[in-house]
Amino acid sequence: MNMAKKSPRWDIEDAERRGEQAYRLLVGVDAPDLAVRVPLGTAEGFRVNLDALVQARVEAVGTLQAQKGATAGKHEIGQLGHDLVMFVRNSVQRLAVGAEQLHAMVGVGEKLRPQETVKVLANLEKIVELGGASRDGLVQYGVSVADVEEAVRLAALLLGKKDGQVGAKGDRSSATRDRTRLHLRVETTIDVIGLAGIATYARDPVRRAPYEALFASPASPSSPPTGTDPPVPALPPVA
Repeated sequence: MNMAKKSPRWDIEDAERRGEQAYRLLVGVDAPDLAVRVPLGTAEGFRVNLDALVQARVEAVGTLQAQKGATAGKHEIGQLGHDLVMFVRNSVQRLAVGAEQLHAMVGVGEKLRPQETVKVLANLEKIVELGGASRDGLVQYGVSVADVEEAVRLAALLLGKKDGQVGAKGDRSSATRDRTRLHLRVETTIDVIGLAGIATYARDPVRRAPYEALFASPASPSSPPTGTDPPVPALPPVA
């Protein structure tokens, strides 16, 4: 059975706080006693992981802002694109009387909402296609070269927003997975240090107390733990 933890017990800031406490205990006056139970090199790796966890938390804020930036303005562009599409439809409907095929191609009679940016983009691309390479394919129906050029511009903006949003979401998802793995490594090391101290000082409640505190639930009810703290076994001291 795979007993590996799938998600952190504590939120990231709480894990950082507990981690710093555990690190100070590991490299402090208790270091010689803990060395019997804690693998060699743990302190160096733990320091690297703690610093990386702090950096990952800071970067998470930047990644979220990047995603928000990728979506910013999408609806405004969608509104402009919608308005242009509706103008083209109305113009074609009025000036291309009986041209049912053309009406269907530009979407006359179809519903379109500004927030439906994928549909707006498809309609803009159809206008660009009908305008042709010289952009004047719809001039006889009241759609100028400038109108088609505007459709080109808005379509490019919408496509860029769409691609940017997908890319930002992908970056954030990848960063979240990496941050979670790092978070779990920090929690695992806290467990190792805490349980080692509890076992080492099983008969000394004063020296054992700071190690037990590593597993204590947050005192403030406004900051509940993200999971259940592990039971603290009373391991026998090393003879």
